[in-house]
Amino acid sequence: MPLLIGSGVYAAWSDLRFRRLPNAMTMSVAMLGLVVAAIEAGPASVIGNLLHVLAALTGGLGLYALGVIGGGDVKYYAAVSAWFGIDSWAYLLAGVSLAGLLLASFWIAMSRLSGRGVQADPDSDFAKIPFGLAIATGAVVAAWVAP
Repeated sequence: MPLLIGSGVYAAWSDLRFRRLPNAMTMSVAMLGLVVAAIEAGPASVIGNLLHVLAALTGGLGLYALGVIGGGDVKYYAAVSAWFGIDSWAYLLAGVSLAGLLLASFWIAMSRLSGRGVQADPDSDFAKIPFGLAIATGAVVAAWVAP
């Protein structure tokens, strides 16, 4: 879990600071998750983790096509899903969804309190919610509660 937390802190910082989730970081998170799964649960468990990655990519690309989330969020969620077997998909999805709801609520409240309102300018990266923070937080929560 310390590796997941450490990578999550970096991802959250990068998304907050630059609104970017670097490819090298997401690939490292995915590979590390698969290695940890192989060590902790055996090489056969990696198949379930890869199925989870595939499911996460499929669902994420659908949301990306609808304009709901960004491409970086899709790849980072898929990378984080490599840490969880397919049987733990609901824990990860629930953790990230709850963290995302809290983040969005906070983001909207802070925007209104600052007098800026919610910015709807899709051209401004900094008007968008840095969902990498919610993915990282939700993943840590899921790792803590998943069996």
